[in-house]
Amino acid sequence: MKKKAFISVLVLSCLFVAAQVAEAQCGGKAEANRIAFKRGAHSAIVKGKLRGDEQAEYVLGAGQGQWIDITFVSVPANAITIEMHGPNGDVYEPRWTGRKWTGALPETGDYLLYVKIAQPGPRKATYSLTVTIR
Repeated sequence: MKKKAFISVLVLSCLFVAAQVAEAQCGGKAEANRIAFKRGAHSAIVKGKLRGDEQAEYVLGAGQGQWIDITFVSVPANAITIEMHGPNGDVYEPRWTGRKWTGALPETGDYLLYVKIAQPGPRKATYSLTVTIR
């Protein structure tokens, strides 16, 4: 009888832990993907797909006064928007020229890029970003 009770408690404990892991995977906020530059490189390319109200989040480190260029392509054309937040959380608004976003960075730290489907827009889109820091 004690063995059955022990097995029952063990099974219930395993189910509880599995439920907690599943909840964390589905309900929590995912970490942003770090944009890493290869040694000696000044640019990197990231690609992705979005559906509905999904957004992709990227983080990159840069120094005050460095210049950032972000060139993007999406399918369908003009299907995505990009929002960038500085290290202190302020929304950073660089200049747009067609499919290129450019500007001098005001402070040193990690910058967050949020890629979203433009509204109103398509239900899904693919994109490619080329991020250059000089």
